[in-house]
Amino acid sequence: MSQASLDAESIEAIVLYLDNREYEMAFEGLFLELINSGKP
Repeated sequence: MSQASLDAESIEAIVLYLDNREYEMAFEGLFLELINSGKP
């Protein structure tokens, strides 16, 4: 299994959503970044 690498800006945005208890937005952002990474 390969790992998708996310850029620092994406990780920062996801952490910001989590810190602000916006879990749905954090999940959506993570999901979209994983799709865009091109790795299964």
